[in-house]
Amino acid sequence: MSSGCTGHCCASFCIPQSPAQLAEMALDPDDLDAAFLRDALVDAELLFDGRWGYECRHFVRDEPGARTGRCSVYEARPAMCRDYPYGKPCTHPGCTLDPDARPDVVVGALLRRAR
Repeated sequence: MSSGCTGHCCASFCIPQSPAQLAEMALDPDDLDAAFLRDALVDAELLFDGRWGYECRHFVRDEPGARTGRCSVYEARPAMCRDYPYGKPCTHPGCTLDPDARPDVVVGALLRRAR
């Protein structure tokens, strides 16, 4: 994600795994995405529907209070981030993601595990 992105998908997103589950998954030396997410996600909150809401510490605003920013680890981001929005249009109002710039992709490994 380059500067100019609104970061809706980084500032607030949900996955079914709790912080404890991410920590357990990160023990697998072959699961680099789980280890990355365990260390990147902050402000975990259990939502009413049983999913966990997170923020990513790697999304850096262009300046304090700015509406736009960038991913500070863009080149090393996990599959969940690379694959977003999983071949569908982004549903966040005001998203600046260019849907024509992204190939259709499948849901990342963490989301597939949750099914």
